Amino acid sequence: PGPRRRLSLDLVGHDRVGIVKEVTQVLARHRNNVELLETRSASAPMSAEVLFHCKADLTAPEDVDARALAADLEHLSHELMVDISLGETL
Repeated sequence: PGPRRRLSLDLVGHDRVGIVKEVTQVLARHRNNVELLETRSASAPMSAEVLFHCKADLTAPEDVDARALAADLEHLSHELMVDISLGETL
């Protein structure tokens, strides 16, 4: 499959049904492979609201358009009202 880029994704937001599905659909459109996915829910500090936390290690083709991926994830973060960060790992 050729050279791969290693990426990491972190997400935090109010828990709701479908977050993982929405995020993984964006990742799949950009040819990302999820190598590791960790999720948890926890009470928000100083509030009774439940926050959803997700961490993922990804691999993508070397030629993946990281700007387009980041833009699609940013658009999704506004839709879902969550914070998503994407970074490259070594």
